[in-house]
Amino acid sequence: MGETAVDTRREVEETREELGDTIAELRNRGEQARDTVRRRAPLVAAAVAAVAGSTVATVLVVRSRRSHAVVPTVKRRLDRRREELVELLSERIAAQQAKAERKANPLWRRTAAKALETAATVGVAAVVRNLVSRPRI
Repeated sequence: MGETAVDTRREVEETREELGDTIAELRNRGEQARDTVRRRAPLVAAAVAAVAGSTVATVLVVRSRRSHAVVPTVKRRLDRRREELVELLSERIAAQQAKAERKANPLWRRTAAKALETAATVGVAAVVRNLVSRPRI
């Protein structure tokens, strides 16, 4: 209180000088920080890239090993399932063929065919026996 204009001006000038020094110091620190970041940025980027690369490589190796361990088990299961399916399909095909055979050749036809086959076999056997047992002159 009771300050004069000269005192006020002097205080303003002192404050300007202090602030000027502070601003200059802040500028210097900012430039130093920028320089530090510029120098260290490639190192940090390289470190981050190395960590990311090693992480990806580790994950790939672990997955590869897991998949190699699982493959034989899965293959055995698939082989077993394939065999089951082949057997099931074979049974169904045989059943369908038998059904088609019965439909195409009714019982009387099959019986007649078997009787003729048997008669022919017996007849041929009798002729062969007759030829073999005849005395040669």
